[in-house]
Amino acid sequence: EFRLTKKIKLVFNKDPAKIHLPDGSDLYSASDYCLDPLEENISKNGIITPIIVRTDEKGQYELVCGKKRLICARLLRMKSVPCIKLNCTSRQAAILRLSESLSVKGENCFETADSMQNLINEHNMSTAKIAESLGISENAVKEKLKLLDFPFELRQKAADNLSVSQMLSLMLLPNNKISAAMDEIIHNGLNDKQTKDYIASFFSAEKKAPVRKAAISDLKLFSNSIEKLLYTIQNAGYETDFSMTDEERYIDFRIKVKKRGEMLDPVS
Repeated sequence: EFRLTKKIKLVFNKDPAKIHLPDGSDLYSASDYCLDPLEENISKNGIITPIIVRTDEKGQYELVCGKKRLICARLLRMKSVPCIKLNCTSRQAAILRLSESLSVKGENCFETADSMQNLINEHNMSTAKIAESLGISENAVKEKLKLLDFPFELRQKAADNLSVSQMLSLMLLPNNKISAAMDEIIHNGLNDKQTKDYIASFFSAEKKAPVRKAAISDLKLFSNSIEKLLYTIQNAGYETDFSMTDEERYIDFRIKVKKRGEMLDPVS
């Protein structure tokens, strides 16, 4: 069991340029975050909450928590930032980073999903173990992981405008339909329930049944059979009258055979 107690070093200052991001963190750059408010606050008040670091296997300082603060410090070209050194393994650091991202309002859900997948791939953790470590349900972990199938080119727009529930609803559509549907959802300001209803409308819309070629072929054979029958009746010396009407829902065949001195009722 991992606890922070007795595993930290008192606050010290460190050049932000000498704190490197963990492997995989470069998937999301400064442009992927809305950093303007945080950057402005740090420029006026400095970094109030220290950045948490650890010493990696090479003896270098690696970021554990505080990625946005570190990015802002670099953008502002700060010479030093307050840090807390934590003695932990790479696996423990990954869990702490993930825990921090979940606790922050406006988290990048795709970065969270990537972090969860990293725990599975690099640290051989199950979804149940990840859920236990983070204090959330396993279903919540699995829902986050589903987001990794969301089209990469649409992730930033989705993260800025939609909830996880809305993204999961969109993923029910074919990939080539997601972009247009997302624009419609954002434009109309739909909530989670309205989004689900909107997506459901794609599947409940009435579709015209395709015309079965075999049925057309069967119908032609049937017409040919009728013509042969009429030919046989006519050769037997009977007068016939044949008509075919193409109605909206069916085709109406009518045959009249004239007997000596009277006309039979039409047979349909």
